[in-house]
Amino acid sequence: MESLEKLFIRPARHLYTNKDLGAIKFLVGEREVHRTDMTIRNKHRRKIELSCYLFGELADAEEIVVYLHCNSGSRVEGIAHARQVLEAGYAFVVFDFCGSGLS
Repeated sequence: MESLEKLFIRPARHLYTNKDLGAIKFLVGEREVHRTDMTIRNKHRRKIELSCYLFGELADAEEIVVYLHCNSGSRVEGIAHARQVLEAGYAFVVFDFCGSGLS
């Protein structure tokens, strides 16, 4: 029973490489999308890895959809939704919560 509880309380970390995040540049319709990966730090100085999918600069993005992954996931799970969000005209951001993925 204890091992079953650990699956919910602290599931195994989903590990991946930047290659798993897909192309850095690609087209959605006639618009070029750029994926920018970055690391930010929270107030506890823990790193948070994220990817922004943008048509231009982040400052140009008027509307942004932020994907929040599940308890045992990572930002990789959000990539399946990127094209649909981008086709609707929104910028798209995925990140790894602290203790998940590469964060």
